[in-house]
Amino acid sequence: MMVGVLISWPQALQAMEAAEKPIVFLSNSSLPQKAEQLILKVAVKDHCSEFGFAGNLGPVCKAWENFINKEMIYPLPFNNSPKFSLQEFCFYDIFYHGELIYRPNLENDEGMRRLKISELENPLEGKFDLSLCGEMNKVLSIHTGYRKEMIKENAGKVEVWFAPRKLIKKELQEGRASQLATIFLSWEPSAVVAIFWTWGSDKTLEWWNFDWLGSRTTSSIASRNLYDNWWLGSGGWGVCPDESKHSLERFYAHFK
Repeated sequence: MMVGVLISWPQALQAMEAAEKPIVFLSNSSLPQKAEQLILKVAVKDHCSEFGFAGNLGPVCKAWENFINKEMIYPLPFNNSPKFSLQEFCFYDIFYHGELIYRPNLENDEGMRRLKISELENPLEGKFDLSLCGEMNKVLSIHTGYRKEMIKENAGKVEVWFAPRKLIKKELQEGRASQLATIFLSWEPSAVVAIFWTWGSDKTLEWWNFDWLGSRTTSSIASRNLYDNWWLGSGGWGVCPDESKHSLERFYAHFK
């Protein structure tokens, strides 16, 4: 069995240089086709998570390019079995396996809870049950998707929204989410997921009422709590009052 044999040194090296972690390359190996495709899926997902695209994996060889770009039916429970390319599927899969992590104790993992996007009734437009996180639901409301209207029960709370770039792009193409059109122009393609912070009492949907972070990779987002991510995106000015800091600091978002 030959693993790691490169067909094209320039292309393969370029692909490896674009990654933070080494990638296993297969070529003319005796591995079963399904095993090789599984490894390639992992590599594509890793690239999509860190760089917002499949990198230079496709040009390594024609078979890889065909496999990455071929539209197939992939298992996504929040869609009606549409066809996706592997790269497109990975964008949604990264989001679907995301977690909101609550850490009441900043010094250790005591009392930590993991709230999974995959367990929401609608992973693309859901609301996390913060009643499982002490009294956080009194000051925060955390969702997937994007703000479409004022939610009465969120008055006086900071709202946090996680949205995959592919979803917002699709919404804009279909004439929805116009409040995010200006924001989307500055949304970095490498940022698979963006975070939005809004004030629950705000009755308007103007884009300037959204604090947001759409320039960081998933690993960058995971390395900071929601308050530090807000500060990174807003510069410390915006919808989050000082009293929300204590609550936002206890939440992290991981996408994988």
